[in-house]
Amino acid sequence: MPESARINTARRGLTLLEIVLAVTLLALMAGAASMAVSYVIAGQERQGSRLAAAEVANRLVLQYLDDEDSLPSQGSIVRYAADYYRWELAQEPLKLKAMKDLPTPAAGTPLRASNTDRLRQVTVRVWLSEESGGGREWGAGVPGTTVTRMVDPLAFRNPDSFGNMVNTDEGMRRLLEQMMGVAPPPPPRSR
Repeated sequence: MPESARINTARRGLTLLEIVLAVTLLALMAGAASMAVSYVIAGQERQGSRLAAAEVANRLVLQYLDDEDSLPSQGSIVRYAADYYRWELAQEPLKLKAMKDLPTPAAGTPLRASNTDRLRQVTVRVWLSEESGGGREWGAGVPGTTVTRMVDPLAFRNPDSFGNMVNTDEGMRRLLEQMMGVAPPPPPRSR
């Protein structure tokens, strides 16, 4: 090749400082992307724990409605999938209040006792236990949920619930007391 055909072009190379700066920027971008993915995964795990706590709470409420004596002791650990959850139950009488004043009955009209006096509000609180990364007590940083339900002790969910209640002496006594209005709803349970 003749000398005149060869063009001498100077190639500009990267300096060490430019290489260090490029590597640093690349590392910062990779770190930011990694943090974002980690944040999303941690949020998904936390929401999964809250959803599982809601499922446990719902199952405990259904178990309470079927046979409240069959519940595990409060504060005990309940396993669901791979995690462990703690729970507590509270119940209190429910008083309904009319939205507007009702007219007083005419003279001679017999007054009837309210059928709503037996209603109760049952609240089940479930949280991730310390064995699964939660806490021993319900708190702000612990994944959990609260389920509250209005319960009429005389409205049975299914024939099996009714059968379970009348097949025990204690259940039959409770049923008769609720039907006759002899005793108010039982006080909050503490096991």
